[in-house]
Amino acid sequence: MSNCNLAVQELALWAATASPQGFNAQTVDRLKQSVRDAVGCSLYCSGLQWSRIIVEAMLDETAGAGTVAVWGTSYRLSPAAAALVNGSFVQGFELDDFHLTANMHGSSTMLPAGVALASHRGGISGTELIAALAVGWEVGTRISVAGIRGNALVRGWHTPTINGTFAAAAVAGRLLRLDPMRMYQCLSLAALHAGGLIAVQYGGMAKRLYAGRASQAGLYAALLANRGFTAPPDVFERRPGGFFPTFLPDGYDINALTRDLGGAHAADGISFKLYAACSAIHPALDAMKRLLVEHQITAIDIQGITVALGEFAYHHVGWPYRVESVTTAQFSIAYGLAVMIISGEASVEQYTEAMIRDPCVLALVARIRVVEDPAVSASDSAFRNAARLSVELVNGAVYEGGAQIARGNADNPATDEELATKFHILAGHALPVFQVDALAKVIDRLEQLPDVREFETLMTPL
Repeated sequence: MSNCNLAVQELALWAATASPQGFNAQTVDRLKQSVRDAVGCSLYCSGLQWSRIIVEAMLDETAGAGTVAVWGTSYRLSPAAAALVNGSFVQGFELDDFHLTANMHGSSTMLPAGVALASHRGGISGTELIAALAVGWEVGTRISVAGIRGNALVRGWHTPTINGTFAAAAVAGRLLRLDPMRMYQCLSLAALHAGGLIAVQYGGMAKRLYAGRASQAGLYAALLANRGFTAPPDVFERRPGGFFPTFLPDGYDINALTRDLGGAHAADGISFKLYAACSAIHPALDAMKRLLVEHQITAIDIQGITVALGEFAYHHVGWPYRVESVTTAQFSIAYGLAVMIISGEASVEQYTEAMIRDPCVLALVARIRVVEDPAVSASDSAFRNAARLSVELVNGAVYEGGAQIARGNADNPATDEELATKFHILAGHALPVFQVDALAKVIDRLEQLPDVREFETLMTPL
């Protein structure tokens, strides 16, 4: 057996057997924050146009029959269809959590798969769900650190979906109580279904579906493994066509799958978004916000702006902005900076069909130049979204600023009050205030729930 297969088996053994008591209070609190954030994002997105299309398509396919709630609605679907729909809701407006080291939007893939199983089967406690989420973050992060992050994205793969498929599979496998060998098959099956192209960010609605597809694929991997379905024995390292050689032909680090396994927890690195845009844009938005306040700059004062990014961020968000869709705008650093200058924010109100075509925004976008400068990013992947700004005013003054890590990141955290406010604002788009308050309280005591269905009930109109 190859070293790669042995490493995946060791990771699967840990995923199947790690004790819930092995995750400390800090990690549990971070996971509950991520659950609350994901629920708020999903409820806001449940009423958006692309979300309604996805729901209608799944209702047509399943004839509306099912046991699992479609969050923010009165519909119910099968577990797999609900995982797809609810995952698309969580990731439906670039507001959901992420992990810089993993380059993964974890909750959008893991929580829908986990809650779908818990709702359908019953008898799954909040403690079990939290432990499963902790395991999922660990597995997804380790797959990423082995190599499925920056380089794969630059070559055209949508790495958050790839990593997220493994995370969802680990969560579902854990809740199905798979033994170590079946957990290994679960992760191997996930390898066969993980994928996604970065072209999805350049227009249309398909980006909204990606997290849901990863959630569904991970759930299927676990359900099949639970019944004894198997993957090829060398799926991770086979040449040609194996998982790592296909996505990473230039090399990968197998030891990352097991290095210090059981030590520090990946879930402690969960980061939260304070802007409705790709996380690679956030440090630049923070820097621009500071410059606007410190120097009282307005749009009419600006002659031009130069934004310097490292390789990863430049390829991800530094391309020339073109008016195509809200999705496109959410992945354009030039657009994000333009609306920040004009509105002082980059939230849901700044990413609308009207705003992305606004002549004032487009005129400012034309004055923003984005350049690649590898020196901007440190070798540490935590700084790969770093940005340096140079703002030239019409009066000849030049102001410079920058940021390495955005506010909301695990190493530059937002306050719980800020995150709670975000949740209440987003969830209030779908549910009445009293229900939003009740939902927040249930999530706050998630580890005490004997059955996760108590939590799910509050995510649908009463």
